[in-house]
Amino acid sequence: MSESEVDAEMETLAAPFVSEPGSESPASLKRSLDDSGVDELDHAQIDKAKRLASTAIEVTFRLLCPVPRSGSVIGKGGEIIKQLRADTGARIRIEECLPNAEERVITISAGDTPDASWSPAQEALFRVHSRIVEGDTEGELPTGNTSARLLVYGAQIGSLIGKGGSIINSMREETGANIRVLPREALPLCAMEGDELVQIVGDISKVRGALQNVSARLRANPPARERIQGSRPLHNLAHRGANAMLGAHHAGLAHQAPQQLALQAPPPGTELHYRLLCPSIRSGSLIGRGGTVIRALREESGARIRIGDLVEGCDDRVVDIMSVEDGMSPVAPAQQAVLRVYQCIADGDQALGANSAGNSGRVPARLLVPKAQIGSLIGRGGSIIESMRRETGATIQILPAEALPTCAEEGDELVEISGEPAAMCYAALRLITARLRANPPRDRAGKAEGG
Repeated sequence: MSESEVDAEMETLAAPFVSEPGSESPASLKRSLDDSGVDELDHAQIDKAKRLASTAIEVTFRLLCPVPRSGSVIGKGGEIIKQLRADTGARIRIEECLPNAEERVITISAGDTPDASWSPAQEALFRVHSRIVEGDTEGELPTGNTSARLLVYGAQIGSLIGKGGSIINSMREETGANIRVLPREALPLCAMEGDELVQIVGDISKVRGALQNVSARLRANPPARERIQGSRPLHNLAHRGANAMLGAHHAGLAHQAPQQLALQAPPPGTELHYRLLCPSIRSGSLIGRGGTVIRALREESGARIRIGDLVEGCDDRVVDIMSVEDGMSPVAPAQQAVLRVYQCIADGDQALGANSAGNSGRVPARLLVPKAQIGSLIGRGGSIIESMRRETGATIQILPAEALPTCAEEGDELVEISGEPAAMCYAALRLITARLRANPPRDRAGKAEGG
């Protein structure tokens, strides 16, 4: 990054939330008129300004931006972000980048009036998202899937979901985009306490249509100001050891974030493929009656999930979990699906009120990994696997060849993850899937990156 870009970024971080020239708020306009002392001012204009001041509200959106794309929003010497502010009249702030984070929060805020059809903050949201997606391609639209990720205050999330999921399902049908409220373990550490993460995936036209619907609903249902002012960053809570406030599951994930987030995703179009083992006696918990569970997992994660056939003499079935990289998402749909599938395998019996395995202990997570990738999990002298064990508290093992099930392929290795509480297993799975994602095997990516 050049010296001018550094100066521009520092200016962006330090810029107070004040209106840009030419974008006076109704309240400031009212004060300027009241204090002007100019008798010949049109009293109708004064009355209009007073009405605007009394009805104006603040609309705020928080868009997540991959760190490598933030330069496309800032521009050389800050010229792009300054132009975006001037063109839209919105306040646009790129928040501080956390150490090793893959995303930054872009806070977009503007005064609004309820009877206006379009908010300056919405206009800025679309303009900023276009910069993130298109960069400097001069209007050339990206091919394939892209995404938009928004942090939403918990008090607003009901306006996007609706009773029984009616609203979010309607938006999906209307736009054709995959709109999901991701589980808490997917929240980035730049989130605030009580935040929810909304992710929109699809081709660019569908994502924009969904972003219009989502932003309109958030605009119509602003959170109470005290809820915003009382929120604290999750990374601050974790650093103060407030694990109870985050919940054991999320606290476990917070410990593993620095190593995971430092990894780079493969280029767009690369297929990501995981193979998780499911004990045959638990496959019903994953499929569900009439396939209801696996269909829901596919819809919620956006990944392709396929349960392999029974192999004679094998106590396990292979669950293939796949998705295609979009080049932007810090957590791929396939990674999210691995966590959800394992949750069904590990907790399925409890959910059904039975224990078909005759064992109350948690089923370990077991992944089949091609030998070409196993080095990315072990590291020189075992440095990587030891680091993951320390960070998560989980027991992570590369089992001997004789432990491989007969459903494994030639050249496979078997990785087993266990530990209590469950947060340890989930945190280790996040780290392991991230490392495998960043180091695809040769036959899938043309080359394998070293661990």
